[in-house]
Amino acid sequence: GFAWKPRSTTNVGLGLHFITGVARERLGRRFSDSTVLPVIQTAELASSGIGLSLGGSHRVNRFLGIAGMVRKDFRASLELDSIDVGSYPLPWHFAVGTRLQVNRQLEVGLQALMRTWSVVDSFLVANGAAGARNTLDLSAGAEYATTASRPGMLPVRLGVRRATLPFLTEPGQQPSEFAVSGGSGFRFARDRGGIDFSVERYWRRDGAGGYGIELSWNHLLK
Repeated sequence: GFAWKPRSTTNVGLGLHFITGVARERLGRRFSDSTVLPVIQTAELASSGIGLSLGGSHRVNRFLGIAGMVRKDFRASLELDSIDVGSYPLPWHFAVGTRLQVNRQLEVGLQALMRTWSVVDSFLVANGAAGARNTLDLSAGAEYATTASRPGMLPVRLGVRRATLPFLTEPGQQPSEFAVSGGSGFRFARDRGGIDFSVERYWRRDGAGGYGIELSWNHLLK
């Protein structure tokens, strides 16, 4: 990555991304007859690609800041057991966000993120999958400092998120999710150390059925 600060209120960044992934499968069959040897099958599917991103942020005034990003991931190559089996396109990413300092104790943030996953739809359908669609991710959050003189000591953090998901479980039925979160944190050692923690609950819809629920717990040590 590379960053440049042309003004005290403006930052611009350029990033190069290396994308890798490996899926390993192992299938075994064993028999009750000890004279028959077990059958083991293995396979490894690997993908790799590169991407470029450009982003920036600007402090409009002491109350308002804005940021934006565009990223293009190029084609990803596929290898099955180290044999080249083709490639598929990767999406564009577009994001914009804003941060508002309402007063000394309250900050609010908004974000929107779009990904063009439909570029891989024909590839997935040709290989027997249901397909893919573009996604839109909308989120909002707020942080309230319970102590104005030390905003890092036990603030109240709340967030909400609504997003569509890219890969279809059935043709024409796009999954989606809704999430709410809450958290806090505290600082110690003259603010040189800290712990942040949060809890988040997801409701996911597969596109055809009802919502399923997932609960996650996160913490960060500094």
